[in-house]
Amino acid sequence: MKAKQLTYLMTLAFATTEFVNATTFTGGDISDAGNWDDGAPTIGNAGTIAVDGNWPTTTSTISGWDITQTAGTITVVGGRTYNSGGIYSLSGGTLDTSAGNFTFAGGAVFNQSGGTFTGNNFFIDNTGGAYNITGGTAIFENLQNRFQGLINFNAGAGSVTTDSFGMTGGVSRVLFASGSKASFIIGAAPTFGNTANHFNFEDGSQASLTITGFTATDFENLWTTGSRLRFDGGNTGTFSEHFQVSGSTLTVIPEPGTLALFGLAGLALAISQRRRRN
Repeated sequence: MKAKQLTYLMTLAFATTEFVNATTFTGGDISDAGNWDDGAPTIGNAGTIAVDGNWPTTTSTISGWDITQTAGTITVVGGRTYNSGGIYSLSGGTLDTSAGNFTFAGGAVFNQSGGTFTGNNFFIDNTGGAYNITGGTAIFENLQNRFQGLINFNAGAGSVTTDSFGMTGGVSRVLFASGSKASFIIGAAPTFGNTANHFNFEDGSQASLTITGFTATDFENLWTTGSRLRFDGGNTGTFSEHFQVSGSTLTVIPEPGTLALFGLAGLALAISQRRRRN
């Protein structure tokens, strides 16, 4: 190969290579930049946690950090705030915030695709702040979606259980997206701050909403009173056209196509079992 061609190919390879900055947590206090091997995990220098650590009382707020926890146990002590557009993604391990209040504010986002998230009071605050669930398990004593915060059960699974739940301010809402198979379990009747606060199920969602003590009538009241319960963002049609209730659990009525697939699957299973017997 000629020298000019080799030089050109090397230049092209270098130009198309994407360099990603990253830093790894080494243990201790996660809010201490000295405990990350390549500096604080700011946006653009994403951090990974795979060992045990803590967030003690020395620093009350972390702003603009991008952290992914894949393993280990992180214990948060006292009232702590994750702020200013920061991102915390939990895909494995345990995040334990049961020793105090844990708040996501200023547009900070919490993504959970796995692992276990436990807490006393978990608050999602302010416009752009969100809790996105596609997997894993979360257990809270109190979960509050405040000041236009968003809770999104996106396509995937996962389970969130809370003794109490409320929505206040702005258009705080809970979305059960199409393709979600998640479960949201609330231990008592939820509270609402205004008429814009609501639960919204998209067409195609397979998620479930359980509210302890609720009956079909209680769920229908959410639909008819103040639009607390919505289907595809609105209240077109009747409650019974879109939803079904078993005990204290609400789900979307499957689409005819989905029911047909279930029927075909059952038929195929029956034929298979018959052939085995013969």
